[in-house]
Amino acid sequence: NNNEHNIKKGHFDAFVHAVGSEIEQAQVRLITAANAQMLFHYWKMGNYILYHQNLHGWGGKIIKKLAQAIRFNYPEKKG
Repeated sequence: NNNEHNIKKGHFDAFVHAVGSEIEQAQVRLITAANAQMLFHYWKMGNYILYHQNLHGWGGKIIKKLAQAIRFNYPEKKG
């Protein structure tokens, strides 16, 4: 195609750089959002556990018992 030969190398290189830069920025935003969600999840779970410890008078051993119960009931889950 004649139009393909008319593309100036500098314009095309700048275009490629712009598209690649946007892809990289999107990846950083996704990773940042995922990390923020994971931190919020851990905070929420810790708060939930602490609330129930205080409510029911459970001690620190509840963490190990909870971890075992979660592994048993959700063996396919990780993290």
